[in-house]
Amino acid sequence: MNTVEKIIGLIEEKKIQYKDFASNLGLAQNIISEWKNKRLKPSIEHIIKIADYFNVSTDYLLDRVDIPDFFPEYSKKEQSIIKSFRSLNEGGQEKVIDYIDDIATSGKYIKNIDSGMAVG
Repeated sequence: MNTVEKIIGLIEEKKIQYKDFASNLGLAQNIISEWKNKRLKPSIEHIIKIADYFNVSTDYLLDRVDIPDFFPEYSKKEQSIIKSFRSLNEGGQEKVIDYIDDIATSGKYIKNIDSGMAVG
């Protein structure tokens, strides 16, 4: 997905009117159609404003990471887990949380803090 597709996806996901989006960011009313029709590309200033507006990272908008939020400290494995978790409905998310809680409280799979290795 390219930058413009991601921006449009965020606008539509949040159910924001294009004109309201443009107005909220101080952009020209026709800017989105210009981006969609590939007559213009969002400037870096626009990308920064949009990232702040939607509370996503600029790296996400520029297709450098797959998750909208800024999680540079997380490994690819952790990012994958977050992405999968977010794709679940509320019931699925609750099951995952319960499962993780069960594993964590069992003590069998807890990391040894000094070595980073799992205990058990």
